[in-house]
Amino acid sequence: MLDPKTRDIARMLMRTHGLRALAVAQEHAAQARAKGDTAATEHWSQVSRRVQELRGTAVHAAKSN
Repeated sequence: MLDPKTRDIARMLMRTHGLRALAVAQEHAAQARAKGDTAATEHWSQVSRRVQELRGTAVHAAKSN
């Protein structure tokens, strides 16, 4: 289950960046990964997944089985 704060951040990114919201979250994750910050990397990865869910473009694991 994702943190409600993650949902709020994803929504804010979508309002602010529109279609670029996913790319922005992924950029943040990549920057955190480059710094070796695993907690921030996981956070931004979760935000990316939530943006995908909110956009209706997430691929659910159940469909791939």
